[in-house]
Amino acid sequence: MYCKKCGVQNADGAPTCTACGAPLTKNPYQPVGAQQPFGQVGGSMMGEKPKNYLVESILVTLCCCLPLGIAGIVFAAQVDSKWNAGDQHGAIASADNAKKFTLIGFGIGLVMNVVVFGIQILAAIGAASAQ
Repeated sequence: MYCKKCGVQNADGAPTCTACGAPLTKNPYQPVGAQQPFGQVGGSMMGEKPKNYLVESILVTLCCCLPLGIAGIVFAAQVDSKWNAGDQHGAIASADNAKKFTLIGFGIGLVMNVVVFGIQILAAIGAASAQ
């Protein structure tokens, strides 16, 4: 049983917390697992929180590819809330989607910038040879 005041794990059925002395009582109306500390599901520790790629998604939105960057931002924003709610698989899936959209948007933006730069070089060469 976890103390609601300090979060320390105590023996099941203990009347008070061993760390802070707060009374430990079970609420019969509280769903099982609702008061577990962040990062724990069913009493066992989850793995490391996945990277959310929010900064990268914002940069891709501003510099490279607006639609895919926005999709990356949406998925990146879901990672922390899903993780804190205990949805480990949902957080990992959102992080994977954010990474996917961010990388695809960066790739498309990079290719488009190279193409535009090439067209500008060709136009400058054409203008210089026409004179």
